[in-house]
Amino acid sequence: MFGKFGRNMARRKAIKTYKDGIVHADARRFDKAIANYSTVVDMRQAPLDVRAMARLNRALVYSVQGDVPTARNELTIVIHDEAAPDSVKNSAREKLKRLDKRNSAD
Repeated sequence: MFGKFGRNMARRKAIKTYKDGIVHADARRFDKAIANYSTVVDMRQAPLDVRAMARLNRALVYSVQGDVPTARNELTIVIHDEAAPDSVKNSAREKLKRLDKRNSAD
């Protein structure tokens, strides 16, 4: 029973931290958003789907900041992450295509 309780607590904490990152990103507080997303990515007990979503969003923030190499690396990791949900992988593929297209036009 404690194991399930611990997993649920870890999931809740990861989701709250992830959502806090979204709030910061929406407010253009990019350093705080990256910090929140990084916390989730680095949480060993965070569910793998939430970690993948945090990594995807962290890539988007890096892209907005103009750090294309880091954004590309993050998106590639999500695409090849076997634990990432298909919807997250597909979103990462779309974002990577757009990123490549935008940067080839520059």
